[in-house]
Amino acid sequence: MEFPSEITAAQRRLAAALMAAALVLAWVENRSPLARALRAGTPWFCWTSLENQGQDSPRLFLAVYQPAQRALELIYFPKTARIADAQKLLGEQAGALAPPVDNFIQSKPASLPQADPVAAAKEWIMRQDWIGADLSSNIPFFDLLLAALEIRRFGADSLRPAWLPEPDSRREFIAGFLSSAAPESGRAVTAEVFNASGRKGLASQATKILRLSDVDVINYGNLAQRRAKTMIYDRTGRFQNAILVRQILGCSSADAVTQIAPKKMIDVTVIIAEDCNFQEN
Repeated sequence: MEFPSEITAAQRRLAAALMAAALVLAWVENRSPLARALRAGTPWFCWTSLENQGQDSPRLFLAVYQPAQRALELIYFPKTARIADAQKLLGEQAGALAPPVDNFIQSKPASLPQADPVAAAKEWIMRQDWIGADLSSNIPFFDLLLAALEIRRFGADSLRPAWLPEPDSRREFIAGFLSSAAPESGRAVTAEVFNASGRKGLASQATKILRLSDVDVINYGNLAQRRAKTMIYDRTGRFQNAILVRQILGCSSADAVTQIAPKKMIDVTVIIAEDCNFQEN
């Protein structure tokens, strides 16, 4: 059976157009630093500056995407608003291992929660408020699109917000996120639990739940100041410990954040706020 010549010609034109589009896409992808990092499984870095109304200066973060783990580290540089200063600090701590971070994104979000800075930035990224916002960047459009597609595939805990530690803990911390290897785990988790909800008995109740799941709670008590948002802080650079504690408590609204504090000598700090409702097993 023969097809009409006009259909055959249309099919040829469509095939040619698809082939041309595939060649263009392959050419663009080959020139894309993010696409190359995804193929090689190597970290991809980008400075991210967020400036909200009412802030004295922008908040500066280093975004590190780990393709092998499909995880995005978001590291907050407090008291540092200039990229040049942050890059210098990175070089001083990491030496020859410090990557030259050429990518940057600068944005002025319409609104940014006045909570923990890194938790607020995580929410901004996961909502993808940066797409179509007041944004300037030197990243090619294809890479921005590719980044947006990667983020859409993220699970809830694929984005790992963190504070840059104090100077005596920075070198080890920076070496950790420069590596593409997953952090080691396996030993028992230690924790402290504080109740900032205004409701009585939650710290002791949470302590019992955690201990039943083999989390060693060293200390628990109440905080005088009430809080609206439950926070779970990883104190050692092992983000999965904070996620584990949140899962055990069943407090899905809690924000998990890395804020290293070696002097505390515990793995996780839990601050229970008004939003956390959990039931004892």
